[in-house]
Amino acid sequence: MSVRDLLFELRTEELPPRTLLMLSTALAEGILKGLDAAGVPHGKAHGFATPRRLAVKVTACAEFAQDRRVERRGPPVAASFDAQGAPTQAAAAFARSCGARGWHFAARSPAPPRPAS
Repeated sequence: MSVRDLLFELRTEELPPRTLLMLSTALAEGILKGLDAAGVPHGKAHGFATPRRLAVKVTACAEFAQDRRVERRGPPVAASFDAQGAPTQAAAAFARSCGARGWHFAARSPAPPRPAS
């Protein structure tokens, strides 16, 4: 995976000098929280501030997040297909909400519980 340094710069109106450190720290923490939530690997962040500019430099930031598998619960299988096997309105609406193109559904059943040893 390719990594690069990321520089985020925000231009502002005149900021009070005594708030610059707090604002710079908050911006850096917010950017790191967003990168972590998106699953983007990154290095350390350093904040910069002037009265008219806030900036954060993140070292070794990946260009893309890792692919991840996402499972969503849809309508029950019995309510998803009609008697002819065609998708119902519930299945079509669920597919649209997932951004699905075409029809590819998979039903999963939870594994039966195993007794504790």
